Amino acid sequence: MVFVTATFLDVEELHKTLHKMHRTEGDIIHSVNHQTTYLETLDSAVKFNTEAVETLSEKVKVIMLDSNKWKDETDIAIHWLNYTI
Repeated sequence: MVFVTATFLDVEELHKTLHKMHRTEGDIIHSVNHQTTYLETLDSAVKFNTEAVETLSEKVKVIMLDSNKWKDETDIAIHWLNYTI
């Protein structure tokens, strides 16, 4: 009878341990899925920000080129104005 009781307790303990492991496995899977979703969101944000920086850089470049063109045209106009006066 002692052997049967000890075996029953061992089996019961094994079931408890397996149940805990199964719950832990579920928690791990949930956590990994959450991390994956977070990384996908972060990846999208990085792509969006990269595109925004590229667009802004291109606009700043155009503004600087236009500014230099305007400065050159202004310098020529001032030069001709001084020449004609």
